[in-house]
Amino acid sequence: MLTTRRAVVAFFTSTACGPCQMVQPVFEELAQEKKGDDIVFAKIDMGVAPGGAIAGEWSVRITPTFLFFLDGKLVNLSC
Repeated sequence: MLTTRRAVVAFFTSTACGPCQMVQPVFEELAQEKKGDDIVFAKIDMGVAPGGAIAGEWSVRITPTFLFFLDGKLVNLSC
């Protein structure tokens, strides 16, 4: 998926995460608004296989976590 679209927004979530449940409707709304554009919004549930493995691949340990990819590369958003 990282190389099939120009931009990817990955949302790492879990069903037990209260803040994730609050953010999820906004994330899904954005995904619908941008459908067809060259961007993918991916929701990865860390409690469901293979979500945990994908999270481990990117060193994600807490939820919610968002990762942003541009042209297949992770974008560093640190300030």
